[in-house]
Amino acid sequence: MRWQALKREAAAMRAVLEREPYDEARTEFDREYVRRLRARHGGELQAMSERLGLAPVALAAALNGPGSRKEPSHGDQAGRGVHDSPQ
Repeated sequence: MRWQALKREAAAMRAVLEREPYDEARTEFDREYVRRLRARHGGELQAMSERLGLAPVALAAALNGPGSRKEPSHGDQAGRGVHDSPQ
């Protein structure tokens, strides 16, 4: 069972890395990264935000796709965006 899960995970990452153009690949990578982080944190947006130092709205946008205006369910709106560099 574990082997099958690892195989599916590898195939999903391969699809992300083979995606073109770059902007689409980056968006898909961000979405997958945040999706996995959400799984590790039990879907707790505030914990994810604090762990990454990103605004909850930036995390919600990464999960919901580019141009998304969907607001997170709770948490602070301040912070860096997904593509911003640390200061």
